[in-house]
Amino acid sequence: MTYQALRYCSMLALALHFCAGLTWTLAQTTPENWAQEFDRRIQLTDYTLFYNTLSSKTIDSRMPPILSAIPPLDELEESLQPWGEDKHLEARCMQILLNQSGKRLKQMGILYSMYSSDIGNSMDQSSLPPAFQWLPMLLTHCNHRHATTDGKNGLWSMDRTIAKNSGLTMNDRIDERFIPSSSSAAAINHLQQLQRNFPDDPIRVLVAFSKGVEFAMTWDALPGSDDDLDAWLGLYRVVSRMMVNVEVPNTQIEWIAFSNSMSPVPCDVSLSKNELVQSLGLTETTIEQFIPWWIGSKTMSCDDFNEYTPRLPISTNTPTSPGKNQESKPCIFHEVKKGDTLWNLSQRYPGTTPDMIKEINDIKDHIRIGDVLCIPKSR
Repeated sequence: MTYQALRYCSMLALALHFCAGLTWTLAQTTPENWAQEFDRRIQLTDYTLFYNTLSSKTIDSRMPPILSAIPPLDELEESLQPWGEDKHLEARCMQILLNQSGKRLKQMGILYSMYSSDIGNSMDQSSLPPAFQWLPMLLTHCNHRHATTDGKNGLWSMDRTIAKNSGLTMNDRIDERFIPSSSSAAAINHLQQLQRNFPDDPIRVLVAFSKGVEFAMTWDALPGSDDDLDAWLGLYRVVSRMMVNVEVPNTQIEWIAFSNSMSPVPCDVSLSKNELVQSLGLTETTIEQFIPWWIGSKTMSCDDFNEYTPRLPISTNTPTSPGKNQESKPCIFHEVKKGDTLWNLSQRYPGTTPDMIKEINDIKDHIRIGDVLCIPKSR
C-alpha cells in the first residue's frame, strides 16, 4: 500500500474503532480467499451487464470518504467487539477492502443496492439489529444464485428445512430460495425465531443462523473456541462497520432502470431452457443467473413460468405472448417520502393506478420511506 493509503487506513481505524484485527487461521476464511470469491461474484452476468449501463463512472480513483454522521454500534455490532482485539492484522484487513482506492468496498455498495429493497422491506418489519442485513454479503457474496454442495441455496444460504418451514416453494422445477424477496422474508423470519430462542444475545443468533442451533447452544460466545468461526465473525465486524461508516455507492435507482430495461420472456404453452438458449442467443449460465428459481432441465408450463414475471436482457423487439408480462415501460423515478401512499401517488401521476404501481415495482405489502419507485410514464 502507498503511504497515503496507509495513512487513510490509520485515520479510518482511529475514527471508527473497527477492523481491530482478525484471526485468520483456516484457508477458506482468510480475507484473501473471501476477496477472491467476491471478485468472482462481480464477474457474473447480472453485475457485469448492469455496470456497463452506468452512465457515470461509479468506481473511480478516489478513496471513499467517511460519512459525516456515523451511526452508533447496534446490539449485534456491540457483541462482535471481542473479535477485534488483535490489532496486528488491522492493516491487512483494511488493504483487502480498501485496495485500489477502495474498489471492493465500492463494488459491495453497488452490489448490495440490487437487494437493498428486498432486504430492507423485511428488516423494517423485524426487531433485528440493522447489522443482520449484511449476512448475504458474508455468506454468499450477495449472490442470489449461490448454491452449496450441502444444499444451502440462495442469497441467504438457506437449507431446505428452514425454507420449507417458511413456506417457500421447492420442487423439481422451482426453488424460491433463489428469489431475493422470498428468501429475504424467510431468512429474516427465521432470524426472529432464533432471536426468541436467544433473547438479548444477537451474536448467538448470528452463529445459530450460520452454524446451526445445536452449535450455538454449546458455544461459549468468546474468541478462541473455534478458529474458523473467529475469522468469520471478525470479517463480519469489519464489513458491517465499513458499509455504514464509509460512503459507498447507492445505485438502487439504476438497478430499477436496468431491471425495467429487460424484456419479458416469450412463452406460449410451455418452455425449456434449451429453447431459450436457441431462440434468444443467451447462454444457459446467463439464463440461470437471471431466472435462478427455475431449477433442473425439465419443461415448464407458461402458467407456472409467468407467475414469477421473469425478464431477460434480450432485445425489446423480441415478440412476447399475452400473459402477466407486459412491455417494459419508461419510468419516472420517485423516492418515497413521509405521507406517500400508492393511492396519492396514482393521483399525482395521471394515467397510473395503485395496482399498476404495485405490480411494476413488485410491491408485496407496503411502500417505505426511501424506496425508489418506477412510475410508468403516460403515453
